[in-house]
Amino acid sequence: MPANGPVQPVYDNPLSLYLQRCLDVRLTRRSSSCLPPPPAAQQGPDAGPFGTMGGDVFRVSVRFAPSASAYVYDRTWSGDQEMTVHNDGSLTLDFGAQSEAEVVSWVLGFGSAARVLAPDWLKKRVLEELKAAALGYAQPLPESSSPAK
Repeated sequence: MPANGPVQPVYDNPLSLYLQRCLDVRLTRRSSSCLPPPPAAQQGPDAGPFGTMGGDVFRVSVRFAPSASAYVYDRTWSGDQEMTVHNDGSLTLDFGAQSEAEVVSWVLGFGSAARVLAPDWLKKRVLEELKAAALGYAQPLPESSSPAK
């Protein structure tokens, strides 16, 4: 929203600004209530499956440790997502996805705070990546990967 003048969209596509990324906030007494809502495809039950690369939709279930559950809980990952908060503060997210590569990368980004529960083939794929990463850290880098001088 612009600082002065009539309220109008600043960007062609609405975006979310997460509080943890904000560096400064100023109260202006201006309202964004007359701005159009984000397109239905970006919010709520019409958001579509997780992933942007496309493909056949498959169901995923991931359990998140308490350290990651608030982050996961506060976002829409898929239009058909379902969340279960457990007594220990962990969370299970069930959702539709359409890109294996994107789900694997996303889950790995949570490190030990995420564990794929289903489907079994996805659990195996994430485990293969974790084993390959661990093996890569266990071996010294080859001489050719030293920085150029």
